[in-house]
Amino acid sequence: MKVRRPAARWMTPVGVAVFAVLVATCGFLTSGSAAPTGDGVVGSPADRAARAATLAGAQSPSPGSSTRIGAVVVDRHTGEVAVSGAADEPMFTASLAKLMVAASIVDGARRAGVPVDPYDVDLIGRALGPSDDLAMNELWVRFDGVDVLRRLDTMWGLRQTAPPVDGSFWGATTTTAREVARVFDNVLGLPEFAREIVLGPMESAPPVAADGFDQLFGLRSEDLDSFTTVKQGWMCCLADTAHLHSAGVVGTDRRFIVVLVSRTPQTTATDWNSMRAALSAAALSAVNALGAEVRRPRTENPFAVVALPALRQSTRV
Repeated sequence: MKVRRPAARWMTPVGVAVFAVLVATCGFLTSGSAAPTGDGVVGSPADRAARAATLAGAQSPSPGSSTRIGAVVVDRHTGEVAVSGAADEPMFTASLAKLMVAASIVDGARRAGVPVDPYDVDLIGRALGPSDDLAMNELWVRFDGVDVLRRLDTMWGLRQTAPPVDGSFWGATTTTAREVARVFDNVLGLPEFAREIVLGPMESAPPVAADGFDQLFGLRSEDLDSFTTVKQGWMCCLADTAHLHSAGVVGTDRRFIVVLVSRTPQTTATDWNSMRAALSAAALSAVNALGAEVRRPRTENPFAVVALPALRQSTRV
């Protein structure tokens, strides 16, 4: 018998009642709030997702910082979607565009009833794992990246995602943290053969990207001992702004989707260390709030590829 999971409630922000629980439990949260310790689990599953999003969105590199952080947490078991901070503010995707393009290509092939060419599977793997820009460039040209992104509106209702004004600069695609979460939710609903073309490379992504950037931040921070499938993004300095993002699936059964996005105005040299620290603190806050079930025993190799149980296909919006 197939068990149907609740569809994610994408148009519903954290409600007043949940917010009241958060205030009563956590106190008033301001930028620079310390990351919680322990499991940090509030009573119900809905409260847990909301607490995770709220604590993550409250992080900041320093008091008075102009960095904007947005957080979205989706509980795929309950269908709850919790958002905080700049979750609904359009930002440049940087390398999160690679996830969007790959997901659109794979689901487009599935809908057309044709397999994804092995050569394209290899390009997708290189774009999503080591975040290889050259592989993404080739996918962008082969599939007309602008058209691929526009199809996401038709396929998945991504109305806040827009192709770059300069059609060749895929990193300037704009989207919101909520819509990135929606991409992951739809990918998780694909048949296994299609789903793993997208998720597999992110599970086994190397610590250092193809361009030499250290990918161990945010949801892949060395401070986290959690089961994660993550796409990282970084870019500077379009519109005099630096962007750093970390988005993925957390938990042994891929129960939670966590998306963390950030941007910082650039008036001097980019302070990647501060931005990485803030996003890693946000990730730690979120994972602690989600509870022990998402964490990996410390004796395991944090960079090993984890064999995950097969999931039942969930209902989609």
